[in-house]
Amino acid sequence: MFEIIPELRTLIEHGVRVFYLLDLKLLRAFRDINYMAKNDENDARLLSVITSEKFKECSPDFLRLKELLVLHCRFRRQIRKIQQWYDVLSLNSSKDYIAECSRKMKGIEEEVRRRVIETLPLYADVIRFIGVEYKTTIFSPGGRRSPE
Repeated sequence: MFEIIPELRTLIEHGVRVFYLLDLKLLRAFRDINYMAKNDENDARLLSVITSEKFKECSPDFLRLKELLVLHCRFRRQIRKIQQWYDVLSLNSSKDYIAECSRKMKGIEEEVRRRVIETLPLYADVIRFIGVEYKTTIFSPGGRRSPE
């Protein structure tokens, strides 16, 4: 999905309505039920059978959020790998590498937070209104928000 987002944005800018299948497992299930091979022709047939409630129309904001979600998931996987390496290695030399990765990921996290606020100005307004600033950190357990 991440690779085609610029093309989808271009289509939307030109007035083409783009829809996103909410549950991708549904297409595979239909393929299995009907004993169909995975190819474009069969997928087009199956997509035409799926009800419209299973689709969501893409907007530029939806695509921006989807892009941020993909980035977040990618970085979460990288953090898990780094934590596994750290557990395996547990050497002093690896601590420098992990500290460097941690610094880089915090910079990326700051960029994602900035882009979310740009995409959803309402988020920043709500935070300002309630008078509490939350810092979302990917290094807290479960990626939960922690008060600053």
